[in-house]
Amino acid sequence: MTAPALPAIGSPGLEIRRRLTDVDLGHPLGRPVDSDNLSAVAALNGLYRAVNAVDDPDQPPRQVAKTQARLRYGSDLEPGTVWLYQPDRTGEPIGALQIDLMDPPNDVLAFVGVNVHPAYRRRGHGTLLLAHGLRALPAAVRTVIAGGRHTAAMAGFLERHRFRLGSTDVPHIQHLDQISWADMDGLEAESAAASAGYELQRLTAPTSPELLLELVAVAAAIDDAPVSGDLTQTEFAHDVAQLQRVEAATLGRGDQQYRVIARHRSTGVIAGHTVVTVDPDNPTADQNDTAVLPDHRGHRLGLAMKINMLHWLTDTHPTLRQIVTTMDANNTPMIEINHALGYSPGPPNASYELAR
Repeated sequence: MTAPALPAIGSPGLEIRRRLTDVDLGHPLGRPVDSDNLSAVAALNGLYRAVNAVDDPDQPPRQVAKTQARLRYGSDLEPGTVWLYQPDRTGEPIGALQIDLMDPPNDVLAFVGVNVHPAYRRRGHGTLLLAHGLRALPAAVRTVIAGGRHTAAMAGFLERHRFRLGSTDVPHIQHLDQISWADMDGLEAESAAASAGYELQRLTAPTSPELLLELVAVAAAIDDAPVSGDLTQTEFAHDVAQLQRVEAATLGRGDQQYRVIARHRSTGVIAGHTVVTVDPDNPTADQNDTAVLPDHRGHRLGLAMKINMLHWLTDTHPTLRQIVTTMDANNTPMIEINHALGYSPGPPNASYELAR
């Protein structure tokens, strides 16, 4: 599939987002990073690598091409806006500010991300970046979300700026070289017996519009997953257009999307799905949504689909080393499935909220 161009979709959220791409914040941030400006993209990538080396050392080193693709396509063709922070104008950037306005129909919620190079922390740079970010938000934005790895330093920083804790989530990692395939065979037999009334099918992007229409309901089923806290939730438009945007962005970034669905044999209804995104140049895959329609829960479909996906990925990508997923700390059903599959939890993340 040819890498798609950013669409001019007429919606309030996207109109605001396009205006942000032209916002000049003045010294020391200036204009946003243009994905076609390779020197700026490389500088941003270097900053991200320095930050991840301290804050998220399990992540493989970020590559310039992937940073550029993220700036261009985001997760669903609606990328956020990023500014580099260069106090002395000529040196390497020591920070970055990101603003991401949430998807329509919710155009009053924004994510503000602040990154400061580890060598320059605790000198007021984060406070300056956050202040610039809050001033840059359109007047329509009433709720601001910020967060990251849940450390005492991050919590103290956001609480000093009147943010309150909204929710926590926990990354889980499955190390493929540590899988006990004997145990996996037992789980597969157990789930197959419980889900005998369903047929598992494998899909890769791009998916036909007709099949995406069938997937809309199961994609929306993720919305009732248990959550911790009372963080204001993004309102996603679960429709064919949104699913198409996610697939187009995935392929535009050079990634591959794998989906396993469970189809009810007697009715033909797609009762569940699990989705994984693979970057062919990265030994870590991203486990995305796993969801089952409410009327079809209790048949071990989540377990069955994820085991099927595991076989598929290990056969297709022998160099893959781990699968990473993140879920709300209160999502006990999915945490139990991942624990059975050998996932191990990592340090928690947190989202903080500020009402304007």
